[in-house]
Amino acid sequence: MFDGLLFAGTGLIWVATMVDVWRADASQVRGIPRAGWLFVALVMPVSAAVAWCLLGRPRVSTSPPRPEIGRGWPQGPEDDPNWIIDTSPSRPADTRSNSEQSASRNSQR
Repeated sequence: MFDGLLFAGTGLIWVATMVDVWRADASQVRGIPRAGWLFVALVMPVSAAVAWCLLGRPRVSTSPPRPEIGRGWPQGPEDDPNWIIDTSPSRPADTRSNSEQSASRNSQR
């Protein structure tokens, strides 16, 4: 019983290693080329799995790549010179003098 579980566990580790090596980007594989890792995994399944995880697997960056300064950085609306123009309501300009506008407001009340 224990032998069967050990064999099945080794087989699962071997398959997972082979799939991971195959799917890894060849330009980012560390140590030896990807074909070399596949050969090592065929010859020594368990030790190759450990070596692949520690030495060969591409490093995964947890943070997104930073854009160059000045391009792609989030900007506030006040940094955009057209922000005021774009957000103002589109209505015709009032060409009346201040006194005419005041008289008009007073008559509306």
